[in-house]
Amino acid sequence: MARRVLSPNGRSHVYGSAVLQRVDLKLEPNEASDLCQLHEPRLLAAHGWDASFLTVLDEAPAEDAIVLLGHDAGAVPTEGWSTYRLRFDASDEAGRSDDAEVVTVRSDGQVYVLGSHYGSKTGPLEPKRQWIARFDPGALVEGVEDSRLPLELVRTEFRLHRAVNDALAAAGVALFDIGPQAREALIDGTRRAGQERGETWVDRVRPDDSPINIEGATFLPEDRLLLGLRFPTTADGHPLLVEVVDIDVLFEGGTPRCGSVWSLEIGSHERPVGVRAMSGEHVIVGSLDATGKDSVLLADHPEAGEAGCAHWRRAPLPAGGGTVGATIVHDFGDLRRVEGVADGIGNHHLYVVDEESGVQMRFLLVE
Repeated sequence: MARRVLSPNGRSHVYGSAVLQRVDLKLEPNEASDLCQLHEPRLLAAHGWDASFLTVLDEAPAEDAIVLLGHDAGAVPTEGWSTYRLRFDASDEAGRSDDAEVVTVRSDGQVYVLGSHYGSKTGPLEPKRQWIARFDPGALVEGVEDSRLPLELVRTEFRLHRAVNDALAAAGVALFDIGPQAREALIDGTRRAGQERGETWVDRVRPDDSPINIEGATFLPEDRLLLGLRFPTTADGHPLLVEVVDIDVLFEGGTPRCGSVWSLEIGSHERPVGVRAMSGEHVIVGSLDATGKDSVLLADHPEAGEAGCAHWRRAPLPAGGGTVGATIVHDFGDLRRVEGVADGIGNHHLYVVDEESGVQMRFLLVE
C-alpha cells in the first residue's frame, strides 16, 4: 500500500476574515467526502502520530473508498500528513456500492460508512447508493499497510429511504417542493425502473415520497445515529436532521426506526441550504445540488444551487424534535465543495474540500 508523506504547498486562501492554509493530499479518485477523527491511542503510538482521521472517496465502491490520515506528533498542522488507502476483505456485495458520503465513529470505536441513498443528477435513485457498512479499526494497530480488514456491508434496498420519509411525515414537516421534473426523474422514474425489473424494494418508494440525500451523520448518546440531509430541506430552506434509533437493524435486513426530527435555523426559502457534513455539533451547510451538471432538482429550483458553504455550530438538540439554533463559525463565501469537518490539531478546525479538477483533496485549517 502506498504511503504518502505530505508537506504544505505554500499556498493559502482568504475567505471572509480568516486565512485558510491548504494542504494537498494526492488521492485518486478525487471525489472526497466527509471527515471524522479516529480516537485510537494504540494506533497513534504505533505510528508516532498525535491525531488520525478517516475520509471516504465517493467514486469508488465502499471496499476501496476508505482512507486513513495520520499526522506526525510534533509537526505543525500543515506538515507531517500521511495517507493510507485501507484494504478490506471482499464481501458478497463487493463492487456493488457507490457514492460514499458519510464516515463516523460510534462510542465503542466501530466505524460506520453510508452511501448517499440518492441518485444521479438526472435520476433515478440508485440501489447501489443505498448501503451501509461498518468495521472495527482495532486491527490497524498491528500494521496499516498490510491489513485487510473485514468490512460488513449491506445494501439497504430503500429501507432507510422509507424510514426517513415516514419520520418526516410523522413529524409534520413541510418539505421543499422538488418540482415536476425532479419528481418524474427521481421518484416516478425510480418506481418504473423497479417495476420493470421486478425489484422487491419497489413498494418502499411511494409516489408522494421525497428523495433523500444523506451527506452527514454523527452518533448521539446511546448510539443513536443523527443523519444530516442535503435534501430534502424544510419548505423554508432549512436543513433537516433525522434521528435513527436502531441503525444496526439494517445489517439484519430490517427497517430501522427513526425518532425525532429537527430543523436548523439556517437558510431561507430564497436561498435554501442542506447539510454537506457533520461532526458532533459541527455542521457544514451548502447548496442542495451542484450547478452546471444538468441537475433535475435545480431545473425547477435554480435558487437551490446558489449557496456557498459555511461552518456552523448547532445548539443542543431539544427533546422530541423541533427547531435548533446555530452559531456561525466560518463562512467560505463562494466555495461550494466543503465536504467534511472535524476538530483538528491544536485549536484548528479541519476541513476536507473536493478538488474537482484534479486527483487531490485539500485540508483547510482555520488560523
